[in-house]
Amino acid sequence: SIFDPVLTELSYRWFNIEGGRILDPFAGGSVRGIVAAKLNMPYVGNDLSEAQIRANKANAEEVLGISYPFFPQWTVGDSSQLEDVLSTNGISGDFDMIFSCPPYADLEVYSNDPRDISNMDYAQFIEAYKRIIKQSCSRLKNNRFAVFVVGDIRDKKGIYRNFVSHTIEAFTGCGLHYYNSLILVNQITSLAIRVRRQFNGTRKVGKVHQNVLVFCKGSVEETIDSFEELQVKKALENQMITLKENFENQGVKVESVEITVQTNAFENNQNFNNQNEQKNNTSKNRAKLNLNGLNFDDDNDGELDDEQNSM
Repeated sequence: SIFDPVLTELSYRWFNIEGGRILDPFAGGSVRGIVAAKLNMPYVGNDLSEAQIRANKANAEEVLGISYPFFPQWTVGDSSQLEDVLSTNGISGDFDMIFSCPPYADLEVYSNDPRDISNMDYAQFIEAYKRIIKQSCSRLKNNRFAVFVVGDIRDKKGIYRNFVSHTIEAFTGCGLHYYNSLILVNQITSLAIRVRRQFNGTRKVGKVHQNVLVFCKGSVEETIDSFEELQVKKALENQMITLKENFENQGVKVESVEITVQTNAFENNQNFNNQNEQKNNTSKNRAKLNLNGLNFDDDNDGELDDEQNSM
């Protein structure tokens, strides 16, 4: 099935910084890469299947065009050896977000490759799955988010495996904080027709949702502050651009606009008990407009009205 592009866009906008690099260790589709490109976010996705990666690239070329800025980068390899795969492909540096949707164990077997975790029994699957998450998290920057879309699955006897909890354990075992849990409601489609017979025969209810799990690496407080700082800076930049355009429309040439946003993250340190020190660590936002480069045209007297002088 096609991965939900709306969920992808929301996840990127909510849990990635503007222009942030995205790592996807289970890139079994093109949607996450295409949406990243549309949002000007560099994307690197890896999958074991060379055929799947070819299909991803072909689909992206059809939708975006081969010369599209931020065209997704896909690699072929075993994500349990993700660091080697990235290094072999010359991909260095850390990422600003992890976003992926893993195989649901053996619910769907994708290939006969023994490295394919959908071929493994559940215990082996979880072991390999945790290795992949660990290697992915090692490439995630501090004070950033990881988002996985998962759903619980049943074993051959119909018993739930508790895959959602195992995913949470994998990330928290890497030191990340379990921060958000969202529910993605899927389309009912044919379930409404199938559910009566299924329930009457097995007492199993139909499941029409997936879990969107959000994890934070580093300090939660500093992560929130850093995202707030970036959002404030972007808002101020947009306002300064508008102000610059207004000045230039009146014949005032603005050579440069400088935006500075300073946020001091809260430090959870017992030594900071002094009230004056606490005041010094209060978060601050400051915008600076550099007007030193203002050049006034000869046909403009350079005088601003009272409203503009008050800005």
